[in-house]
Amino acid sequence: MQDMTHSICSNVDIEESELQLIDVRDNKIYWVAKLKDGNCWMTQNLDLDLDSSRTYTHWDTDLGWSTDNGNTVDENASWKPNSSTINFDGATTNQVVGWVNSNIEPYSANPGDIYYYTSNSGENDIKYNSLQVCTNAGRNDCSHYHVGNYYNWPAAVVNKNTNDTYNGSICPKSWRLPRRSPSNDFSILASKYNISSNNALDLRNPPLYFARSGNIAINSGVLSSYGVRGRYWLSTPQSSSDAFHLRFYGNDFSPAYHFGKGYGFSVRCIAR
Repeated sequence: MQDMTHSICSNVDIEESELQLIDVRDNKIYWVAKLKDGNCWMTQNLDLDLDSSRTYTHWDTDLGWSTDNGNTVDENASWKPNSSTINFDGATTNQVVGWVNSNIEPYSANPGDIYYYTSNSGENDIKYNSLQVCTNAGRNDCSHYHVGNYYNWPAAVVNKNTNDTYNGSICPKSWRLPRRSPSNDFSILASKYNISSNNALDLRNPPLYFARSGNIAINSGVLSSYGVRGRYWLSTPQSSSDAFHLRFYGNDFSPAYHFGKGYGFSVRCIAR
């Protein structure tokens, strides 16, 4: 993941092939593809567990940038989260014990090896409690629908709580969070696949593979709307308490909906 460059992405044909790249921070493997908007995207959710004893740097994490498209301002940039990812058994419980509603402190949660597989119907996605169970059900692209981890906005943007200069994200080096301005990456991507509120569930289909992972509620820590709604952070804040995100479900496609920064949403990364 960290070795991705603009020239590598530029030299790949759109939807020519999918690749699997390794995030050197934890050696987890991710599907990536060049999509119709001309950008290279992760086509599964980020699954990085935060570790409060570890320092993330510009050389492994999306840190030290002046703006989303700007030049590196600090190759010595680093970030050490104040809390580690909370583990909970997504197979047996839907509450994250220890989740705190915070606009400043980073929180993330690992639901376990969970998959919400897509279909072309308007029904809720089917939940599978392991890759093997999903594969045994006759699915051949289950890994794309891995839920990954849930992050509040401070975790997604590495503890940024201002409305000014963008500094980075929890994405791997050479990748970034989608942004709302100067243009909305989610909106542009969806337009290339003719997705609107009339067919929002097409976001789940190949080659996009967006999972309806639901979200962690801001106060209770309860996992809700899983298999029903997808929510993915944008890098852009709306206010001191809210930030923008992609929200979609059966009859709704909102590429710049804003909600409290303390919610736990999914993360997809786009190559710089």
